[in-house]
Amino acid sequence: MTDKQLVDLMHLLTVEDHQAVEHIIKRLVILNDPNYTRLTPMEKKELNEAVKDNGNLITHEKLKKEIGI
Repeated sequence: MTDKQLVDLMHLLTVEDHQAVEHIIKRLVILNDPNYTRLTPMEKKELNEAVKDNGNLITHEKLKKEIGI
């Protein structure tokens, strides 16, 4: 089943069922990645491409200083 097919099916649900499915999905995501720190395959690909294109990464602290926060 494609993502689009899944979304189309979600639109057929009642509000209560839709909320129940969202709750289950949220719990599964949290169980898999409780700190929201894992990269999705797409995010990992984009990060690797960015590093390859520009290997000049800076620390979070240096970025905060540069933008003044």
